[in-house]
Amino acid sequence: MRSFFGGRRTTSRRHRVDPYPYLLNVPAVVVLVIVIGVPLVKVVIMSLSNYSFIGDSTFTGLDNFIYLFTKDRTVWATVRTTVVWTVVSLTLEFLFALITSLLLNKIRHLKGILRALILLPWVVPPVTAGLVWKTILDSDSGVLNNILEGLGLPAQPLLASPNQAMAALILVAVWRYSPFMVISLLAGLQSIDHELYEASALDGARPAQQFWHITWPLLRPVVLVVVAMGTVWRVGHFDLVNMMTGGGPAGSTELLSTLAYGKTIDQLNGGVGAAVAVVTLVVTLLVGFPIFRRLLKERGA
Repeated sequence: MRSFFGGRRTTSRRHRVDPYPYLLNVPAVVVLVIVIGVPLVKVVIMSLSNYSFIGDSTFTGLDNFIYLFTKDRTVWATVRTTVVWTVVSLTLEFLFALITSLLLNKIRHLKGILRALILLPWVVPPVTAGLVWKTILDSDSGVLNNILEGLGLPAQPLLASPNQAMAALILVAVWRYSPFMVISLLAGLQSIDHELYEASALDGARPAQQFWHITWPLLRPVVLVVVAMGTVWRVGHFDLVNMMTGGGPAGSTELLSTLAYGKTIDQLNGGVGAAVAVVTLVVTLLVGFPIFRRLLKERGA
């Protein structure tokens, strides 16, 4: 269409922003604000007050945080235990998942059955898994110790020993949570074009060289995603540890999540418990931020 002066009329339609896609995200944003935003604000307010479940609460500022890091001797040890738990369990889980996914990717027969077997631990609810493994690893009447004694070996106080409880928890966590990582890595492996391996094989590349120059670079985005998600899940982990050890024995498996639960529920100190929850959030951000930053860099964001 031409204008009054004979020129072509320009339109600004292409410069307009279509609001429809953004409107479709409004319900999800509202749900996130209600489910995550409101409780987070509530926890922060509780952490800055002398929160009482019975009487009125009074604003105390940073007193709860000062108490935690100056008078409560368990906080620093709990932070260290949480970091060790996160790093060791996630490292073992990733190595197991990577090796398992590579093997499953090579297998041509019974893939469906093997995937179903791999997913079984993931299907079991964490509370149920914790109760089952607590029964198996019990020092007095556990199935594992009964087997050891039947073989003439000494019984092991796995969940009752400060030196063994964390190792037992880590192994159970790897068993319970590795299927998600296995399936994710397997999906990433199957998305790699097989012709790349065939071409490299014609050039004389060995399997190790194919892994480092083809598999790993193309699988790295998936690795970053699963490691980032695993880090967030592991720092704030609660159910499995609470069911199996409750943070014991002697605080050897006390995580920030179980400490917050103990302060809030057992000691009825909501303010200090909320402060521990805020510290957990900060630790999660500090541990997970470098991973998420690398993930965004890999995706070019």
